[in-house]
Amino acid sequence: MDSEDAIEPIAEAIAALRDYHRDEIYTVGEGLHLRAVQTVGSGAAAVIEEQRTEHSNPVLARFVLRRALQSQHPKAANVINWADPKFDARIEINSVAAQELRRAADELVGLYLDHTRLVCEKENPHEVGPVLVRTEKLVPFHNALHEGYSDLIPDEEEVAHAIDKTGHVWARNPSLSGFAIPLLDRGRTRNFYPDFLVWKDGTVFAIDPKGEPYLATDAGRKLLSIRDESSARLIVVRLITSGRWNTETLKKISEGGYTAWTLTNTGKIRSRYKVDVEGIVGVCLDHRF
Repeated sequence: MDSEDAIEPIAEAIAALRDYHRDEIYTVGEGLHLRAVQTVGSGAAAVIEEQRTEHSNPVLARFVLRRALQSQHPKAANVINWADPKFDARIEINSVAAQELRRAADELVGLYLDHTRLVCEKENPHEVGPVLVRTEKLVPFHNALHEGYSDLIPDEEEVAHAIDKTGHVWARNPSLSGFAIPLLDRGRTRNFYPDFLVWKDGTVFAIDPKGEPYLATDAGRKLLSIRDESSARLIVVRLITSGRWNTETLKKISEGGYTAWTLTNTGKIRSRYKVDVEGIVGVCLDHRF
């Protein structure tokens, strides 16, 4: 994730944040003390007692902002100057100040995602390792890096056989332990694991036959536009969806067949439709697509 372009707009947003060091109004927030009272051995249910307090737990502004960033996209915290003295201000966890910092976190994450791009690093290669298979369900392949794979769902197995028929070296990419591409999106899912990796003419094609969730997102578009620092395409992501789709509306218009997706040099999304899986794999491995 190349976040260099995000540094300046985020620094400007941080500079505009209120400094709460001398604030004695917005830094105070009401607290709530809960206590469960139960007579030991009686078997009776506990009685919950609530007590309102004038103050809630005091913390540093830095803690509130960092925690809010962590819940949306942790990497956004890497481009913030946490040594800024305004982050040393003590505020209460339920205060207006804390609420303002949580809203600021939302803006900062947006700036980070808007100004960050995915870049392929030549000096940081991924090494494909062994994979765990169940021998009784092993499906053998001729051109894969491994003897075969197990537990392929039907759609995956069809694509795997089609890739194997091309004669190119390929591998199934295991989720959570294989080659991961960071997702520039809010939420808990931090990485994209393409189902298959194919090596052709010095380029790695990352093919995923379950691409529908990424089509209409900025994160998906950035997956399709990965280049290295000299703008060369060392890794090409191809998303596949079932059925025929309208490229403009990104809506499925008919069942049957497959649609492959890519991004043009001008940043416009492009698709191609094929009636069979061999045809769509051929499209995915075409440098001209």
